Amino acid sequence: MATAAIVGDENGLLKLVDINNEGAYTSYGEQSRENSVTGLCWQDQDAAFWSSKTDGSCELWRVADSALTCAASVQLNFSPAGIVRCVDRNTGVVCYSSTGDIQILKLKKSGNGISSKASYHSNPTGHLTEAGKGTYDISDCRSCSDGIGFGGKENDLQLMDLATGAVVWKARNVANDFLSLRQPIFVNRLAFLHPETDSVSSGALVVVGTGHKQVRLYDTRVSSTKKPIVNLEVGDYRVSGLVCESTGAGATDVKVGVGDTAGNMTIWDLSLGRRLWTLDGGNSSVRDMQFAPQEVVVEGGGDDVAGVNAGVLCSIGLDRRLRVFNLEKRKLLRNVYLKSRPSRMLLFSKSCSGNVSFASCDSDNDDGSDDESEVYDGDEDRFSEYEDSDDLNSGSESEDDLDRGLRAGESDHEGEEQQRKGKDKRQRTN
Repeated sequence: MATAAIVGDENGLLKLVDINNEGAYTSYGEQSRENSVTGLCWQDQDAAFWSSKTDGSCELWRVADSALTCAASVQLNFSPAGIVRCVDRNTGVVCYSSTGDIQILKLKKSGNGISSKASYHSNPTGHLTEAGKGTYDISDCRSCSDGIGFGGKENDLQLMDLATGAVVWKARNVANDFLSLRQPIFVNRLAFLHPETDSVSSGALVVVGTGHKQVRLYDTRVSSTKKPIVNLEVGDYRVSGLVCESTGAGATDVKVGVGDTAGNMTIWDLSLGRRLWTLDGGNSSVRDMQFAPQEVVVEGGGDDVAGVNAGVLCSIGLDRRLRVFNLEKRKLLRNVYLKSRPSRMLLFSKSCSGNVSFASCDSDNDDGSDDESEVYDGDEDRFSEYEDSDDLNSGSESEDDLDRGLRAGESDHEGEEQQRKGKDKRQRTN
């Protein structure tokens, strides 16, 4: 039984990671810095998922026969910054760009192709039109039952109805600071608290992480002022990772996981307005965070390993690490080295052994083909001093040669030291 994750990286590769098997993973796709993976989302949980890349391509991948297979692909007329699955699978998926372009893609009924259902572009007035170019910054976008929410730099939280393409709710900026100066707007991360039931028309609870180190909670059902009902400062750096879950019936009964650009990871209780735990997120920016689904169990020995009943949080960062935490014991369960910088992550909803299995850790890709998968055995120390490269050992000395060189250098240094001491002794005698 395996607990698995899919990770997309800045080199355009998709990695199927076995978290329980010492971080063994299999890589798929063609490696290219120009094809960095910008977004991942499920089409059918544990069976098919979408990926978006900076070259404008969106691909549908299927998980079957112990491997990932690209089933369909479409080329957009813009470079997508991410891709989001609509809760209603009949609606399709939403691709968005950092400049405000939004396009809805849908699988054809035959399942063998992709069609573009609608395309929208944001403009400075805050409305979405089907003509023109997007001029609003979008840093993040998430979906709920009947629409999406998005925001960015100087673009506060907006909720869009996918059926009509109209923005039905837009947040207002918070009050001026103590110097009576306007607060800058920078929505860097957002999440719907109940994505399956939240509605852009009838009401939603949305958590926002800003680029100015705040976490805000919006309740569109009762907030007539369209301002946040909770506004907390959560650190000293930009919020780069955000995940949330409900802990009670109240609107503010929310537990939020926050990661920032300095690698700090904290868990906050919005009902109390205080920090619960601090986790070791490394020393580089957190790129993505997810609470493990209910069925996932991280296998292993000892009391430090637990399922989601104790709370399991997964994260990836620019230090090329995938980390798994036990929130109850506040301990690190897994620390997987991914060899290249990850950008997005998906978790399987259960510990799966049927449609996902992993190749032997001893097998390698010898033919150099980009289409074949690459198997990595999770030996994190082996690659710790190298940058992204497939041929890591080319032109480098073996460990035995390095040891002999070090011993030879030490011997030469000792001989020079003895000669210097003998010369000093003769000078004193004379």
